[in-house]
Amino acid sequence: MVGNAFDVLMQRKPAATRKRKATCKAEPSGGTPKKAKAQQRFLDLGQADLGQRTCPACGFLYMTGVDADEKAHARFCKKIAAGVTISGWKNERLHLTQGQNRILELRGDDPAAQIKKLRQIKAVLDDTLGIIDETEFFARRHFIYVAKDNVVGCVCAEAVTTAFPYATTSGVITIDTKQPRDVLVGVSHMWVHPRHRREGIAKALLDVVRQKFTYGMTIPTAQVAFSQPTADGMAFGARYVAPAPMLLYEI
Repeated sequence: MVGNAFDVLMQRKPAATRKRKATCKAEPSGGTPKKAKAQQRFLDLGQADLGQRTCPACGFLYMTGVDADEKAHARFCKKIAAGVTISGWKNERLHLTQGQNRILELRGDDPAAQIKKLRQIKAVLDDTLGIIDETEFFARRHFIYVAKDNVVGCVCAEAVTTAFPYATTSGVITIDTKQPRDVLVGVSHMWVHPRHRREGIAKALLDVVRQKFTYGMTIPTAQVAFSQPTADGMAFGARYVAPAPMLLYEI
């Protein structure tokens, strides 16, 4: 899908086929930005397999006829229908307001009420994008798009100093670690509710990330990096940072 702004940067693989990625050691909040290892890495963009289906209501990708996937889809569809709501707090980090919509930021050291909502958002991301290491998740900064008190989008951002250009051959991304580039922020995960795609939410979130991540400056698009995007995520990222090349990093 290629629209004005692709809204899911990383996409969950079917439960019957996905492999769990080994977790990395988390950095504490406020720690030194991390650098990607100088190694050759390959990211499989994936191809549509027979039996795969994406639910139009919840956006969940699963294998039809596979009991584990059918049950996982039913649970997730119910969770998406219920949604995550944020009415607001007196001390919330409010970065942007547009009518009944707003973009706020949540962090792992926020008060208990905010952390409760952040855990609910993580549960949605876990089901949609794959399990996220909890320590790493709470070390990041989370920019949340709220429409009429309903959470409809999220970008997870972290301090990154080095990323790399890439080449694509037969659906496989090859990261060129011989050409490191300096960056200031990395996007580890991005999600937008299926019913709110093509509304510019992904772009709005990234614009706020660039404006608010580093105090006193707006990060140039050329210094934004992405981690493990899908083919559609690559298309969105390339459009967003153009004319600069899109850069990738590892988590």
